[in-house]
Amino acid sequence: MDNVLSGGPWFGRGHIVGIEKWTPEFSSSSLKGLTSPIWVRMPHLPLACWDEVNVARIASLVGHPLWIDGDMFQWRRRELARVCVRVALDAQLPLCVWVEGSSGRFFKKIEYEKISSFCFKCRRIGHLIKDCLMDAKLDAVDSSSKNVAEEKSEDVIADKLKYMDHGFM
Repeated sequence: MDNVLSGGPWFGRGHIVGIEKWTPEFSSSSLKGLTSPIWVRMPHLPLACWDEVNVARIASLVGHPLWIDGDMFQWRRRELARVCVRVALDAQLPLCVWVEGSSGRFFKKIEYEKISSFCFKCRRIGHLIKDCLMDAKLDAVDSSSKNVAEEKSEDVIADKLKYMDHGFM
Protein backbone atom coordinates (compact mmCIF):
# COMPACT_ATOMS: atom_id res chain seq x y z
CA MET A 1 0.00 0.00 0.00
CA ASP A 2 2.80 2.43 0.88
CA ASN A 3 4.42 1.78 -2.52
CA VAL A 4 1.19 2.76 -4.26
CA LEU A 5 0.81 5.97 -2.22
CA SER A 6 4.44 7.08 -2.42
CA GLY A 7 5.28 5.69 -5.86
CA GLY A 8 2.83 7.78 -7.90
CA PRO A 9 1.52 9.68 -9.62
CA TRP A 10 0.33 6.96 -11.96
CA PHE A 11 -0.83 6.92 -15.58
CA GLY A 12 -4.17 5.47 -16.63
CA ARG A 13 -5.76 5.76 -20.08
CA GLY A 14 -3.61 8.72 -20.99
CA HIS A 15 -4.30 10.65 -17.78
CA ILE A 16 -2.22 11.18 -14.68
CA VAL A 17 -3.78 9.76 -11.52
CA GLY A 18 -2.71 10.87 -8.06
CA ILE A 19 -3.54 8.66 -5.09
CA GLU A 20 -3.74 10.02 -1.58
CA LYS A 21 -4.42 8.35 1.75
CA TRP A 22 -8.06 8.61 2.85
CA THR A 23 -8.82 10.66 5.95
CA PRO A 24 -12.06 10.88 7.98
CA GLU A 25 -12.32 14.58 7.03
CA PHE A 26 -12.69 13.68 3.34
CA SER A 27 -15.86 14.96 1.68
CA SER A 28 -16.80 13.90 -1.83
CA SER A 29 -18.60 17.23 -2.32
CA SER A 30 -15.50 19.31 -1.52
CA LEU A 31 -12.10 19.54 -3.15
CA LYS A 32 -10.54 21.06 -0.04
CA GLY A 33 -7.23 19.44 0.83
CA LEU A 34 -7.10 17.36 -2.37
CA THR A 35 -4.26 17.64 -4.87
CA SER A 36 -3.75 16.32 -8.35
CA PRO A 37 -0.86 16.06 -10.77
CA ILE A 38 -1.49 17.92 -14.04
CA TRP A 39 0.62 18.80 -17.05
CA VAL A 40 1.26 22.47 -17.70
CA ARG A 41 2.74 24.01 -20.81
CA MET A 42 4.73 27.21 -21.01
CA PRO A 43 4.96 28.24 -24.66
CA HIS A 44 7.77 30.40 -26.08
CA LEU A 45 10.04 30.61 -23.04
CA PRO A 46 13.06 32.89 -23.45
CA LEU A 47 16.18 30.89 -24.27
CA ALA A 48 17.84 32.04 -21.02
CA CYS A 49 15.11 30.16 -19.09
CA TRP A 50 15.45 26.96 -21.08
CA ASP A 51 17.07 24.70 -18.48
CA GLU A 52 15.73 22.34 -15.81
CA VAL A 53 16.28 24.76 -12.93
CA ASN A 54 14.48 27.70 -14.54
CA VAL A 55 11.68 25.62 -16.03
CA ALA A 56 11.02 24.04 -12.61
CA ARG A 57 11.22 27.47 -10.94
CA ILE A 58 8.59 28.90 -13.30
CA ALA A 59 6.40 25.78 -12.94
CA SER A 60 6.56 26.17 -9.15
CA LEU A 61 4.51 29.36 -9.56
CA VAL A 62 1.63 27.04 -10.53
CA GLY A 63 2.23 24.01 -8.28
CA HIS A 64 4.86 21.60 -6.98
CA PRO A 65 6.96 20.35 -9.96
CA LEU A 66 7.05 16.55 -10.26
CA TRP A 67 8.47 15.84 -13.74
CA ILE A 68 9.89 17.80 -16.62
CA ASP A 69 9.21 16.48 -20.11
CA GLY A 70 12.66 15.35 -21.26
CA ASP A 71 11.75 15.77 -24.94
CA MET A 72 11.57 19.54 -24.51
CA PHE A 73 15.38 19.75 -24.32
CA GLN A 74 15.74 18.48 -27.90
CA TRP A 75 16.34 21.37 -30.30
CA ARG A 76 13.41 20.42 -32.52
CA ARG A 77 10.98 20.70 -29.55
CA ARG A 78 11.75 24.25 -28.35
CA GLU A 79 8.25 25.68 -28.86
CA LEU A 80 7.08 24.92 -25.32
CA ALA A 81 8.17 23.59 -21.96
CA ARG A 82 6.04 20.85 -20.35
CA VAL A 83 6.06 20.13 -16.65
CA CYS A 84 3.90 17.89 -14.48
CA VAL A 85 2.98 19.77 -11.31
CA ARG A 86 0.91 18.82 -8.27
CA VAL A 87 -1.81 21.41 -7.64
CA ALA A 88 -4.38 21.91 -4.91
CA LEU A 89 -7.80 21.21 -6.43
CA ASP A 90 -9.49 23.96 -4.43
CA ALA A 91 -7.01 26.65 -5.54
CA GLN A 92 -7.29 28.99 -8.50
CA LEU A 93 -5.01 28.00 -11.36
CA PRO A 94 -3.23 30.97 -12.93
CA LEU A 95 -3.61 31.51 -16.66
CA CYS A 96 -0.32 33.42 -16.65
CA VAL A 97 2.41 34.30 -14.16
CA TRP A 98 5.02 37.03 -13.65
CA VAL A 99 8.55 35.68 -13.86
CA GLU A 100 11.68 37.42 -12.57
CA GLY A 101 14.31 36.87 -15.26
CA SER A 102 17.93 37.96 -15.66
CA SER A 103 16.81 40.78 -17.96
CA GLY A 104 13.81 41.83 -15.85
CA ARG A 105 10.24 40.68 -15.29
CA PHE A 106 8.15 39.06 -18.00
CA PHE A 107 4.62 37.69 -18.25
CA LYS A 108 4.36 33.96 -19.04
CA LYS A 109 1.22 32.32 -20.38
CA ILE A 110 0.34 28.97 -18.76
CA GLU A 111 -1.65 26.26 -20.57
CA TYR A 112 -3.18 23.19 -18.93
CA GLU A 113 -3.44 19.74 -20.55
CA LYS A 114 -6.31 17.26 -20.27
CA ILE A 115 -8.30 18.90 -17.50
CA SER A 116 -11.82 17.72 -18.21
CA SER A 117 -13.65 20.02 -15.80
CA PHE A 118 -11.79 23.33 -15.57
CA CYS A 119 -13.78 26.56 -15.20
CA PHE A 120 -12.13 29.45 -17.04
CA LYS A 121 -14.29 31.95 -15.14
CA CYS A 122 -13.19 31.21 -11.56
CA ARG A 123 -10.08 29.24 -12.68
CA ARG A 124 -10.89 26.24 -10.51
CA ILE A 125 -11.01 22.52 -11.24
CA GLY A 126 -14.23 20.60 -10.60
CA HIS A 127 -16.85 22.26 -12.79
CA LEU A 128 -17.33 24.00 -16.13
CA ILE A 129 -18.25 27.65 -16.80
CA LYS A 130 -21.93 26.78 -17.26
CA ASP A 131 -22.03 25.32 -13.73
CA CYS A 132 -19.95 28.06 -12.07
CA LEU A 133 -21.36 29.48 -8.84
CA MET A 134 -19.29 32.62 -9.26
CA ASP A 135 -22.19 34.22 -11.19
CA ALA A 136 -24.57 33.61 -8.30
CA LYS A 137 -22.11 35.20 -5.87
CA LEU A 138 -21.49 38.12 -8.23
CA ASP A 139 -25.22 38.60 -8.80
CA ALA A 140 -25.76 38.84 -5.04
CA VAL A 141 -22.91 41.37 -4.73
CA ASP A 142 -24.07 43.28 -7.82
CA SER A 143 -27.66 43.53 -6.61
CA SER A 144 -26.59 44.83 -3.20
CA SER A 145 -24.13 47.24 -4.86
CA LYS A 146 -26.85 48.32 -7.28
CA ASN A 147 -29.21 49.11 -4.39
CA VAL A 148 -26.49 51.15 -2.67
CA ALA A 149 -25.69 52.94 -5.95
CA GLU A 150 -29.38 53.71 -6.55
CA GLU A 151 -29.72 55.11 -3.03
CA LYS A 152 -26.60 57.25 -3.52
CA SER A 153 -27.78 58.54 -6.91
CA GLU A 154 -31.16 59.44 -5.38
CA ASP A 155 -29.31 61.37 -2.65
CA VAL A 156 -27.19 63.18 -5.27
CA ILE A 157 -30.29 64.13 -7.27
CA ALA A 158 -32.03 65.34 -4.10
CA ASP A 159 -28.95 67.43 -3.20
CA LYS A 160 -28.85 68.94 -6.71
CA LEU A 161 -32.52 69.84 -6.45
CA LYS A 162 -31.83 71.57 -3.11
CA TYR A 163 -29.04 73.61 -4.70
CA MET A 164 -31.29 74.50 -7.64
CA ASP A 165 -34.02 75.65 -5.26
CA HIS A 166 -31.56 77.93 -3.49
CA GLY A 167 -30.15 79.37 -6.70
CA PHE A 168 -26.74 77.71 -6.56
CA MET A 169 -27.03 76.05 -9.98
